[in-house]
Amino acid sequence: MTELRFRTGGGTSPKDKPKVYFTCHPADYDRFFDKICEDIFKTCDCAIFYTEDMTARLDGETLELDLCSMNLFVIPVTCRLLTEPNRAMDEDCAFAEKNHIPVLPLMAENSIDEFYVRRFGERQYISVYDHDPTKRSYPEQLAGCLRSVLTSKETVARIRKAFDARIFLSYRKTDRRSANELMRMIHAHPGLEKLAIWYDEFLTPGESFRENIRSTISSCCLMLLLVTPRLLEKPNFIMDEEYPAAKSCGKPVLPVLMEPTDPDGLRECYKDIPEPVSVLDETEFDARIIRPLLQYASDEPFGDPERDCLIGLAYLDGIDVEIDKERGVRLITAAAEAELPEAMERLRDMYAEGISVELSYADAVKWAQRLLDHYYYTLGETDEKTLAALDDLALAYAAVGDYKTMMELALRCYQLRIDVLGKKHPDTLKTLNKVAFAFGALGDHQRSLELHHECYRLLCEALGEKHPDTLPSLHHMVLAYRQLGEYQKALTPAIMCFQLSSEVLGVKHPHTLNCLNTLASIYGLIGDYQMELVLTDKAYRLSCEILGENHPDTLTSLLDLALAYSHIGNRRKSLELNLKCYQPLYEILGEKHPKTMSMLNNLAMAYGAVGDYREQVDLLTECYDLRCEVLGEYHPNTLCSLRNLLEAYVSAGDVSSAREICEYVRLHAQITDRRLLSSVYCFYKTTDKDRNKAQEIKRRLDAPDLPAD
Repeated sequence: MTELRFRTGGGTSPKDKPKVYFTCHPADYDRFFDKICEDIFKTCDCAIFYTEDMTARLDGETLELDLCSMNLFVIPVTCRLLTEPNRAMDEDCAFAEKNHIPVLPLMAENSIDEFYVRRFGERQYISVYDHDPTKRSYPEQLAGCLRSVLTSKETVARIRKAFDARIFLSYRKTDRRSANELMRMIHAHPGLEKLAIWYDEFLTPGESFRENIRSTISSCCLMLLLVTPRLLEKPNFIMDEEYPAAKSCGKPVLPVLMEPTDPDGLRECYKDIPEPVSVLDETEFDARIIRPLLQYASDEPFGDPERDCLIGLAYLDGIDVEIDKERGVRLITAAAEAELPEAMERLRDMYAEGISVELSYADAVKWAQRLLDHYYYTLGETDEKTLAALDDLALAYAAVGDYKTMMELALRCYQLRIDVLGKKHPDTLKTLNKVAFAFGALGDHQRSLELHHECYRLLCEALGEKHPDTLPSLHHMVLAYRQLGEYQKALTPAIMCFQLSSEVLGVKHPHTLNCLNTLASIYGLIGDYQMELVLTDKAYRLSCEILGENHPDTLTSLLDLALAYSHIGNRRKSLELNLKCYQPLYEILGEKHPKTMSMLNNLAMAYGAVGDYREQVDLLTECYDLRCEVLGEYHPNTLCSLRNLLEAYVSAGDVSSAREICEYVRLHAQITDRRLLSSVYCFYKTTDKDRNKAQEIKRRLDAPDLPAD
């Protein structure tokens, strides 16, 4: 049977540490395991469990129970993971979903959201290489997520102090399901919600462990002994160590019968053991288990916000209690309503990322605003915590698409951070980047460019032009130039961006590849098609090597390469590459996927470019029929196919078929596509010499309410 291994920061023991399970596509293990472990350990002192062979089946009850104890599953998301059969997606993630264990997808490649949604639905992910200024950076997002899901040793210590008392639960490892069931039965009683149940996941025999167990039992009020036939198997640690330790410490032992077990064998193996209480006997269970436990519970009701929050965290993470997400969220929400900043911050992050709750950007905005208000009135406008809360509120509004409010908040935060931290402080410049993005999102591209310029200049002064945080800012500036249509001005910084990224991050880094694609596109836009071809070819070969031939980014590079060949007049090569691109999309996405239909349209136009109008007409007819079926006959993309088909008929000399399309358009007044109407007008004017029909279409083109292109 495959065994789980573990890694901790500094090679320390996994005892009392949060438990993270790493899984991935087998081909991605060497690419990501070490890096993700390093990233996690920078933020969290936890134990990361994994199997070295990611193809091995995880069978066996013990292994399954090990996975049940994990606080979080982490999985790097790649095209291979989402499109090929593999254990990580087909078994591990399915297991986490079934057992309500949080899964953190780390998006490790770009342009695979289509595939992602198919497998993960609306689950939020953290992008490893994304530099979207409307989101916190990858390290910030990872840290926030880990704080929301995992709990530090310091917080664990605070949580344990918040409980009324502790009882020691002794059970065989293979009976963990029964142990969870027993804990749920106990905590279902309102008076016992605050009672901790101590149990150890790492039963590694050894002298130090024996002493630790003895010390722990001494600190507990009593021992609950979970009775199943496995308790009689020899040797076992409970029989040899835990039960004798409880007896020698004088601790009461309450045996709970979870399955029929030989009573004589039990008395023989566990001297002086009391008569077990069956969980099936509700009256006896209440009298002999619940009532004795109630004497250790305080009469103090919930209402202390910090205590509510800590015990809520215990139920979210399963710290000395069973995992109960609903109860945990309820207690943390009560603490947040009582203005506890720690609780408000956790709810903000939980709703923003969909951790332990349904994803809700509206609730994330609500708690981000509540937290900002709290800090504003208690600490003042310029306190570091207030400014961080203001920045986070701007991000929360960006997530709901309210860029106007985002810009107002980010501008306010930027001015305050200049006053408090100075213009060149990294936090000030991160906020400036958000402001620049917001102006662009609102259509003011000139102002956006000016601010991106300023941000890049200050980052160079503060960090240096080769710092990893400076490179994305330079790329944002290039994109702002391109958005404004100032392609010649974009060229020099685009060259610099690619060269610096190659030097600092490496030629095969996703950011470098992105910069290369941007540079190639700018050469095409300024008309240097030969250089466009050279760079696009390089980008395609690198993408094949790094991502695989069928990755969406690779196929996009292939389309760019086809376009580059078309630009230099090599239409046969362009057609060949369009054909090569269409087949993988057809096989992966299916013929009715919008991207497949768009590719079919491009392929048809490539055939027309080489003069094969018969094939062009056949493919455009197929594309038009598919778009009518999937999108509807008046959808803009459907009408685009119809216009292309009309022009293909004209090019092929099939006037009769072209006229049928024109008559269809003329008789359907709801068709308002300007370019299609223009093509019909040209046909009537130049072919039919029918002035009445041409004038009829001209009047529709001149109508004031006709939508713009």
